[in-house]
Amino acid sequence: INGVLDTFESTTDFLKDASPIFNEMIIDLIKKLNEFDRKGYFEFLAEAGAIVDNVVTHFTRDDIKLLADNVVPMLETVKSLTQPEMLKSVNNAVKIFSRLEMEAVPEYSVWKLIREMNKPEMKRAIGFMVSFMKNMSQPENENQ
Repeated sequence: INGVLDTFESTTDFLKDASPIFNEMIIDLIKKLNEFDRKGYFEFLAEAGAIVDNVVTHFTRDDIKLLADNVVPMLETVKSLTQPEMLKSVNNAVKIFSRLEMEAVPEYSVWKLIREMNKPEMKRAIGFMVSFMKNMSQPENENQ
């Protein structure tokens, strides 16, 4: 019984000594949670839950396994896409495409097409496309 009383007394002393520390920890935790709330972390997490829900309802387990098998090449592609020169090119292409009026695309005769192809900007565009296609047809290790 003395051992139990000593343990109880030690526990009581520990709690008395540690309670200010626990109080400070709880206050710090509440402050941090309040900061997260003000910054919108909890709203973000709720919406992220909706993203996960969409993934779960739209993809099978096999789809996720394939994703897991290919996540490294996908991230390498994303990494390449986020390079400044690539982003600039993609942004430029999107802007040009958005300015095109699909309903009002002019018709070109064969002769008009040949005249257009003799212009310097068309020659550069054709050169770019030919170079691009040649590089695409090479094995992967030669492109790097």
